[in-house]
Amino acid sequence: MQLETVISDAALCAAALAAMALARSRPLAVAGFAVIALAAAAGSLRYGPVPALQPWHQGLSFLAGTLGLPLVLLAYAGLGARRAAPAVGALLLFSAAAWIQPQARLLVGLATLLGWALLLWRERRLPPLVVPIGLGIVATLAAGAFAPRGRWPQVDSMHYALALAQLGFGAALRRREMMDNTTALPRQVASTGESCANRPSAAPPAP
Repeated sequence: MQLETVISDAALCAAALAAMALARSRPLAVAGFAVIALAAAAGSLRYGPVPALQPWHQGLSFLAGTLGLPLVLLAYAGLGARRAAPAVGALLLFSAAAWIQPQARLLVGLATLLGWALLLWRERRLPPLVVPIGLGIVATLAAGAFAPRGRWPQVDSMHYALALAQLGFGAALRRREMMDNTTALPRQVASTGESCANRPSAAPPAP
C-alpha cells in the first residue's frame, strides 16, 4: 500500500467532486471533472486495498489526461454548443488516436498547453485566475504527454496541484455564472419595460 498516493488521490477526487458542484451548470466542465474524479477514485483504491484495479486506473488516468483538463478548458472558454461540438469531436479523435498510437498524445498535450497559455494571456488582469491556470499548466506537464513513462516520481505533488487547480476553476466558473445572471437580469427588466411602454394602452370607453 502506498499511503501517500492513496491520500493524494482521495484529495484529488474530493476536489473534483467539489468542482463539479460549483460548475454544475457547465456540462463540459462537469464531464471533465467527473473523468478526473473517477480516475482519482480508482487510483486511491489501486494504491490501497484493491491493487487489481490497476488496468482500470491506467485507462481512466489516460482519459483524464486527454479529456479531463481539455474539457474544463473548453467550458471556461464559454463556447456555445455549436462551437464546442467540433472541439469536443477533435478531442475524442485525438484521444482515440493516442490510445492506438501513444505518440499522438503529444498533440493533445501541446493543444492543452496552448489553450492554457492563451487563457493565461486573456485573464492576466485577474489575479485569482492566474494561480489555477498556472497549476493547470503544471498538471498538464506532469500528467500529459511530457511525463515520463510509468509512475511519475512526484505524482502526489501533481495530484495536489491538480486538486487546487480544479477548485480554482470550479470557483471561477461559478463566479462567471453569477456575473452572467447579474448582467442578464437588468437586460430582462429593460426588455420587459420597453415592451410595456410600446404596448398600446386601452382607450377609455366612450360615454
